[in-house]
Amino acid sequence: MSGPSVLWAFSGELVDGGDMACYPECSPWCACVNGVCEPSPVVINAVRLRTRDGRTVRPGVPDTDAVLVATSAAASAWADVFLLAGPARWPMNSGDTVSLLACDSTWAPSPYLVRVEHGARLKHPPDPHDGTPLAYYVMGGDDTRVWASRPFLPGYPAYRADDPMEWEFTVLTAGGGQLPAMGEISLRIGQTRIDEGPYYFAVPDGQDGTTVTGAGRTAFTAETVFVAEFIEVRTGLGVRPPAIRCQRCAAVVGTVTGGSSRQPVPGAQLSASGSALSPNHPMTAVTGADGTYQLSDPHRHSCLPEGELTVVASADRYQDTAVAVNVPEQGRVTVDVFMPCTKVQGIVVEQVGSSWLPLPGVEVDLVYPDGADPLQIAVTDPVNGTFTFECVRHTDVRLSTDGATPVTVRVPAAGPQPVTLVVSRGCARVTGTVRDEAGNPVEGATVTVITTPSGIYQATTQRDGTYVLPRVCLTGLQPMKAGKPGFLSASANPTPFLPASGTVVVDFVLRSVSPTPRPTHVMDCTLVWGAAVPAPRDLDSHMSGPDPSPAGNRWHCFYPQPSRSPVPFVRLDTDDTDYSGPEHIVVSPLQAAGSADRMVAGDYHYWVRNYSGEQSFAQSDARVTFLVDGVAVAHFYASQALGDPAERLWRLFDFTIAADGSVTLSRLQSNGQTAAHGYFMTDPGDATRL
Repeated sequence: MSGPSVLWAFSGELVDGGDMACYPECSPWCACVNGVCEPSPVVINAVRLRTRDGRTVRPGVPDTDAVLVATSAAASAWADVFLLAGPARWPMNSGDTVSLLACDSTWAPSPYLVRVEHGARLKHPPDPHDGTPLAYYVMGGDDTRVWASRPFLPGYPAYRADDPMEWEFTVLTAGGGQLPAMGEISLRIGQTRIDEGPYYFAVPDGQDGTTVTGAGRTAFTAETVFVAEFIEVRTGLGVRPPAIRCQRCAAVVGTVTGGSSRQPVPGAQLSASGSALSPNHPMTAVTGADGTYQLSDPHRHSCLPEGELTVVASADRYQDTAVAVNVPEQGRVTVDVFMPCTKVQGIVVEQVGSSWLPLPGVEVDLVYPDGADPLQIAVTDPVNGTFTFECVRHTDVRLSTDGATPVTVRVPAAGPQPVTLVVSRGCARVTGTVRDEAGNPVEGATVTVITTPSGIYQATTQRDGTYVLPRVCLTGLQPMKAGKPGFLSASANPTPFLPASGTVVVDFVLRSVSPTPRPTHVMDCTLVWGAAVPAPRDLDSHMSGPDPSPAGNRWHCFYPQPSRSPVPFVRLDTDDTDYSGPEHIVVSPLQAAGSADRMVAGDYHYWVRNYSGEQSFAQSDARVTFLVDGVAVAHFYASQALGDPAERLWRLFDFTIAADGSVTLSRLQSNGQTAAHGYFMTDPGDATRL
């Protein structure tokens, strides 16, 4: 490009903000000074021109050869800006020479320099040698226009292309002296080679889109005065903004808590990730004793770039936890992190046939092999036999329960897969003493361990109140009771834990029967049948019992509605049809307005029907547990029942509620034998027969 050098050179070396001594990187228009981002010095290198009435001076067609116009029409911001070129330096004084260069769309110098047209003139008198009139060209004057263009082509005699006089102008202020950053100026065109002019840039009228001419004859008139705004621009950035934010970042702080009590987690390690962060520039933190943290880099820069990040927390005994955060452009943002405990979960089962049936109330021990932590103990759920240890260390742990082979698992942050402990039953010796309220031994009391597949365990106390059960082949929590006519039955409390071997002492205290108040109980008959295949897919719980209404008929509780609750004090919870269970039939005290709750006296019968019938009871691992007030009184197993398992009904037990509210479980008799686990019989069709 012919013409002057652009004042990009004197604007100084542009600072890109890339000094990593500052983090995040300094934004454009800023520089890193001693680890702090500061606005870079202002370097004036461009100007905007407007008329007094607010019209903007710009090329009529930006980014091409075009005349300048004064217009109020909207255009791209870069089209209004002219870069300073030529020998002048900012600050400038009135009378300095300046050239103007249009911007392109990237705010870089374009090839279009501001130029004024020239006109032809004849020199008078003619040449004295031969009398021929001489022709000269003049910059500005009548009918000349101002352009933003590449060099004009040669044309008039004596005109040489790209004459500096067409693009070098003198900037003037009315009062002289240093130019203000915003103020009124006139632009004088270079003196011509003959005694004519000087001329000035002019906007001859107030019409929108009027062409800027070089015909102004006097400075600072309404048509030759312009409002100049001297500014700084940078390629790719545009005009320097009036307010500069050198970093768009914020501090990230918070508190890490964990566990069900949400206590602070000291020593948790946190890290941030996201596209806003520079590669290989970690932002991390470690929580203090109170669980608080603030993210920072290795150089202690604690301002994280604006944008979306993910904060990840990890700590021993807790699950790794990620929290998304949108970091603002300034200030700080609080990101509190809750870390769920790392859990070790599992189930304790006993094997019955081909099924594993859960063992409720069994104590499970967790031990750290390194011995750094004390023994932890959990008791299996009273219904499903599951157990859970909370906030377990991320290391190897050993799980055990009496009668089962210990299992060692490695605990990751998310917790291991559920653990199954299979109990192999052994036999223990159970002994103890039964006394009355006064501490006297009770002779002739019956002590019973509730049955399981191993059989019925009963003993009678001697004169000194002692009893011995020499071989009880059960493990885990096993309900026991003692009773004698004239006394209220007593259950062992707490429920004793029977080991696979050794001796356990269980004592009882019997209280004399008192006529008042009548006891109330909740009976729960729970049916489960495993998930072994092939097996009967759908077993159904049935119960019949006394109706206290005047009609006095026996009711029948089973799966269809409304028969699931035939009377207010009996209810079947669900009809399970897919191999598993459980199904519960619950008998509760009868509630009557204006009177105390009472048990409905009479005989209750319970049985199970093989509803689907695709397999016989011989393929079933079904178990029924009879619970009184949440305590298992007896277990019944289809595999131990008498009779033909091909029959559709499994008749299990009766129980009687006496007028005084006491409950007696009656085991069935079949052909002179006590059917400890019930017996199989043909479908009677009419439930009232049961």
